[in-house]
Order: sequence, then C-alpha cells, then structure tokens
Amino acid sequence: MSETAVSAREKFNQINFDMIGPDSVDYKEMKEVNKSFVELVSAYKRYTTATIPYYRGLESYWGAVEAYGNGQYSAVSADLNDASNQFELAKSRYQDAEQAVSASARSVFIKQTCLADAMYESSEFLIKASFERQDNNAEQAREYVDQAVAARKELCQV
Repeated sequence: MSETAVSAREKFNQINFDMIGPDSVDYKEMKEVNKSFVELVSAYKRYTTATIPYYRGLESYWGAVEAYGNGQYSAVSADLNDASNQFELAKSRYQDAEQAVSASARSVFIKQTCLADAMYESSEFLIKASFERQDNNAEQAREYVDQAVAARKELCQV
C-alpha cells in the first residue's frame, strides 16, 4: 500500500465519530459537492474519449504535412485519410458531449468541436492538394494548400 493510503487510513482511524453530531455535517452541501464531482468526472471522461482520436488525427496530419513538404505525395493520402477519420470521430464525440455536460463545461466542448471540424476540413483540402501534385497541377495544389492552412487557422471562439 502506498504511503499516502497508509497515512489517510491512519488519519481516518484517529477520527472520533462519537464527537461528530448530526449538526456537524451539512448533508445538503455534501450532496451538492458529490453531484458536482460526478459531473466533473463525467465531463472529463467525455473529454478524454473525444480528445484521444483528436490527437491521433493530429499525429497523422502532421506526418502527412511533413511528407507533403518532402514531395512524397502518394504517401500523404493514407495519413490524411486517417487524420480525417480521427478528426471526424473526435468532432462527433465533442458534439455529443455539448448537450450532455453541465453548462459550465459546455463552452470547452463547443470550442473543441470547432477545432476538430477545422482540422477535418484542413485534412480534406490537403488530400485534394496531394492528388493535384501527383497529377502535376502545382497551381491547383497550391490553392488547396492555402485553403487547408486557412481552415486550420480558423478561430474557434465561444
């Protein structure tokens, strides 16, 4: 057992419960604290569940950007398809959470929904750019890259 757990157990054992009267504990306040804690844990779980695919998408996305910069256009498509799928999954999970979490946490999920959508759009534009580069259409590819950068830089303000 860890030192912290042992210390907590020792302190718990030192409590004289006979001295604690019914007026010592505000049960209504304890219920409210417990409710807040449950809401926080639920929101955190939803956030984690959505953020894992978001970061997986970022990993694939930036790998594809690097490959694109190195002229490896055929390798870019698979990474960007994976990134798009991950961003779409993250967006869906963030969006589902928007209505499920407390009002105080809602803005975080709304912003993350926007960011995941922006990265999804950016990925889709880069996929088009990579196909254009493979077809030697550098000018059209550049336009798609510009659109990808603009999508990625979208300001998601709540």
